[in-house]
Amino acid sequence: MAGPFDIAFKQLIDACAADWVGFLAPLIGLPASVAVEPLDADLSTVQPTVDKVFRLRPPNKGVLHIEPQSSWDGDFPDRMLLYNTLLHHRHGGPVYTIALLLRREASAPNLTGALVRTFPNGQEYLGFRYVVVRL
Repeated sequence: MAGPFDIAFKQLIDACAADWVGFLAPLIGLPASVAVEPLDADLSTVQPTVDKVFRLRPPNKGVLHIEPQSSWDGDFPDRMLLYNTLLHHRHGGPVYTIALLLRREASAPNLTGALVRTFPNGQEYLGFRYVVVRL
């Protein structure tokens, strides 16, 4: 949700983009001279729908997310991360994600139960864990 300073600050960043990038890039290990190009920041067109979600009742806490898959999809782990994050944002957490592979065709080597993102230097910046059930 936009705050009272969002529009003005976005305009300031746009007006002096190279200066901002030059100032901020070294803070994340990039050279001040790193080249960038602006991207559309509007994410409002993303409207994913998950297959099944349950709220856990006390004494348990969180959300159970079940995502059946019947065929191979190379983006499946990425999609589950997106769903997990959006469910946490909407309903709170923790969010327990289970990938139900319904057929052998749905299985793939990248369905390990872990999705890890790293910077080019190998340092991990994001880790997502999920459970894989091969039926």
